[in-house]
Amino acid sequence: MTRTKIPFHFSMFATAVLVAACGGGDATAPGGSATSSSGFAVDGYLNGATVVCDANGNGLADSGERTVISDSSGFFRFTPSCESALIATGGTSVDTGLAFTGTLRAPSGATVITPLTTLIASGMSESKLKEVLGITATGSLLTTDPARTAAGSLVDADLMKKTLVLQQLAQKIMEVVAGLATSGGDAARAAIYSEVMAALAQALAANPALVTGSTMSESVTQALVKAAAQRVAASTTLPAGVKAGVAALNADSLAQVIAGALKAQGETILGASGDTLTAKTKTAQESTTITSFVQTNKASNGLTQAPSATTGSLSTNLKDSVSGTTPPPANGNTELLNFDTLLPVTALGGEGGEGSGLVAAPAGGGSGQVYRVLRSGGQTYALAVLEKTIPFTADRKTISAQVFSPAAGIPMVMKMEGPAGANTGDVQANEAVVAGWQTLTWTFTSADPTKTYNKIVLLPRLGTVDAPPGQSYYFDNIQLNAAVVAPPAPTGDTDLLNFDTLLPVTALGGEGGEGSGLV
Repeated sequence: MTRTKIPFHFSMFATAVLVAACGGGDATAPGGSATSSSGFAVDGYLNGATVVCDANGNGLADSGERTVISDSSGFFRFTPSCESALIATGGTSVDTGLAFTGTLRAPSGATVITPLTTLIASGMSESKLKEVLGITATGSLLTTDPARTAAGSLVDADLMKKTLVLQQLAQKIMEVVAGLATSGGDAARAAIYSEVMAALAQALAANPALVTGSTMSESVTQALVKAAAQRVAASTTLPAGVKAGVAALNADSLAQVIAGALKAQGETILGASGDTLTAKTKTAQESTTITSFVQTNKASNGLTQAPSATTGSLSTNLKDSVSGTTPPPANGNTELLNFDTLLPVTALGGEGGEGSGLVAAPAGGGSGQVYRVLRSGGQTYALAVLEKTIPFTADRKTISAQVFSPAAGIPMVMKMEGPAGANTGDVQANEAVVAGWQTLTWTFTSADPTKTYNKIVLLPRLGTVDAPPGQSYYFDNIQLNAAVVAPPAPTGDTDLLNFDTLLPVTALGGEGGEGSGLV
């Protein structure tokens, strides 16, 4: 699956090149003349993007309308000049080589095509756009290239960051919508992006500031997501399968669940320094956490019904997953997954465990939903992988869970994995496994608190093959246990018996001392 990417090609060539025709720019294109017009496709720079001179102004690339292709600096030229609106689609990121799947637009007279010009082309005033994004640049957004550099640094880093944040927001909402589609989602990504941008333009115009300094408003982000979901569901141009996927969810609940995560991603970009902006934006762009979480939980009451406590729990869980941290409480265990309000970002069965998934808790233990690992045979290491960040610390390395086993003596194995090769290795439960429900613990002595562990791998009966149709193993209430606090060492003499307030449990005389006792 391809995703819209942000290329980061800060070419020195770009410093010289904004057009004079079609309304002019802040520099002259090399070799430009009164009979040609040129500019840049800027989301970073897009190589090989198709730029359309939208003669009829309908925002679509119609048959007969002129097109040109952008080069490796995002530069394009029309000869004779284009006096109409502009559209840019396709192409690849200069730096990542990944496909661009959105649709950028700009009004007539623009010399750049960016996510910000797309909002203006969708009906938002430039002054309001600057206000809600906190843009202080005095130049027109229609002729200012946010990716322009001088001496190797961005000329206006603030403008570039806010361009990237807007793109991040639109792209992730588009990806969520495409992921929910019952059919045709991937093929319609460019069209979904256009509908999302149109919704954002309308909602931003009606709301207070989205960005203040390096902070994003979660309430405004919620309003934007809700507007996008409602517009997609009511669209007359998108495929029925795309509209049906969004319409199955409550727009208010969807907005509440993902807004905090979108805010966290956006603030990572806003807070990046010049030398980390590329890496942090790329990480946010590549992340599929939000889309995967919505797909995993799309049947939950927290997303299908009006906002509730479950919706709030889903929102917190997703925000923690995106942030990569789940702070341990001051006291007690950290609840990781209960499969009702705390769900995994993704949950996958494999290697003979493909039938695994959420089910109603069997009698005798668990509550509500539980996670069933179905070992249907064929592999000795049938497994399930639950994506959830585990906040290990130096003194918190024990995981507990309620587990149902169909037989006693089963090896109940678990391990933790994460990026950059983080892996605790296979760990067997500390307790002997009995038939039925029990609480088991696993101590991960090799867990390194400086590394990220975000995958819980369940490996019941590792090393054997269950005969078809297979056996089911159930897990519920997975927690990171509190640190074990040792009793304080004595600092003086220990009073054992004083025969007034401290008495022996028993006191017996024998072998000729039978008359002994308290007096």
